[in-house]
Amino acid sequence: FPGIEEEEREARPILGKMNVVSSNARILSLTILLIFPVGSASAEVLEVPEDFASIQEAMDAAAVGDTIRIAAGTFTEFDLRPGAKSLTIRGTRNTSGELVSTIDAQQAGSVFRLEAGETTGTVIRDLIITGGLADSGGGFFCDGAAASILDCLIENNTATSGAGIALRDGAVTVVNCTIRSN
Repeated sequence: FPGIEEEEREARPILGKMNVVSSNARILSLTILLIFPVGSASAEVLEVPEDFASIQEAMDAAAVGDTIRIAAGTFTEFDLRPGAKSLTIRGTRNTSGELVSTIDAQQAGSVFRLEAGETTGTVIRDLIITGGLADSGGGFFCDGAAASILDCLIENNTATSGAGIALRDGAVTVVNCTIRSN
């Protein structure tokens, strides 16, 4: 290495497993570890509306593995797209266990559009999905997705086909959901 004296080039064992070329190399290694930490970062919980004004803003800002927690209330949003990220999008239940987070598309489009290759790591749960209006999939339009929809109430959505959930291609899992009046 240019600029390193001959005696600094000899490797010295550290912890019996690693060899470091010099004290300069130790500093460089430490700097690299600080800039590029090893291992995965822990998942974050993004709160709507506390951290983000809208669900879509939270999904756009989220990293793989994050949870978006939606507070009690009604959120007027449509054509929500999680993208190809593995996220958990979770509503709130009251102390009696009832769903208290509603996403109402107000007949402006589908509530959720899962069409970017969402995987089984994409989980949508504990939400009331209502007010969707689309040619296909008023509540959920799924094309090429493998997401999971759990413990949701999907009601009062309108479409020519698949008013509650329309699946064009993929393998969406629906568990413990009530789908009515669509």
